[in-house]
Amino acid sequence: MDDSLESIAPLSSLLTEAGALVTITLDGLSARKMIMEGHFDLVILDWTMPNLNGGDFLSFTDTTFYLEKKARKVIPYVTYSGTAEHHLDAPETVFFKRIDHWQKPISISQLQNAIQRTLTKLEEFYGIK
Repeated sequence: MDDSLESIAPLSSLLTEAGALVTITLDGLSARKMIMEGHFDLVILDWTMPNLNGGDFLSFTDTTFYLEKKARKVIPYVTYSGTAEHHLDAPETVFFKRIDHWQKPISISQLQNAIQRTLTKLEEFYGIK
């Protein structure tokens, strides 16, 4: 999820080329609704978003999952943001685990490398390798 079409377009294209099924949302509120209703293996999360920022998205969605008392798997996420990793105030959550950080601005080749790195981490996360 990202509110910048400039960021989403190359990311979506590269993920699709890598074999991913991509779902796009432009703000945290619609992302929250989508994740509550669907199944996602990875969330790519811009930290500074309209309506609901990245940290609030994680906190509110995690709390809702907990209050539902339904069995849910942990969802890995990547922060994709102009906010430096050491400035992210990521909340502790039960249902989300950060596996990487992609720093904007990012070149296409850096983004390709970041995607490959994350795909490897996803394989480890899900026990595929």
